[in-house]
Amino acid sequence: MKRFFVFLFFGLALAAPSGATLKSGVFFAAAGTDAKVRFEFKFEPNLLFNRAGSSNLSLETPWNKKPIELELQKGTPYKDAPDEYHTALEPVTALVRVPVGTKAGTYPIKISAEVFLCDNLSKVCYIDRASGSLEVRVGTGKDLPMQIEFSRPTR
Repeated sequence: MKRFFVFLFFGLALAAPSGATLKSGVFFAAAGTDAKVRFEFKFEPNLLFNRAGSSNLSLETPWNKKPIELELQKGTPYKDAPDEYHTALEPVTALVRVPVGTKAGTYPIKISAEVFLCDNLSKVCYIDRASGSLEVRVGTGKDLPMQIEFSRPTR
């Protein structure tokens, strides 16, 4: 019964100013191959990833009719409640297919993230949202992972 009330309480505490910062990434691929778009996550101390809610990344590419959806779930368990929270998330990779015949150049990919977090100091949980873009370059080069950093929202 305790979990039900905790979940209900957290379900009501959903609005908070965003503390997310996107640090743009660049990825390279040849036409007809997949760009391996990698996301890395960084949490400010005392922020926890709440596994009870839905957290995901959505990518809109110039080549897909519908967004690529990635669910976030794997991470480092929080020692005091390992089944409910993570202190860190594992990086995730999306494969973005660059169609055969795509001309050399830079192509934008829109990103939106929705992550269920808890502030371990104030004991409040909320959904943090962020949006931005990254680039896929048709050609060769060194990939730069997309970093998403979460900090406690300022009021």
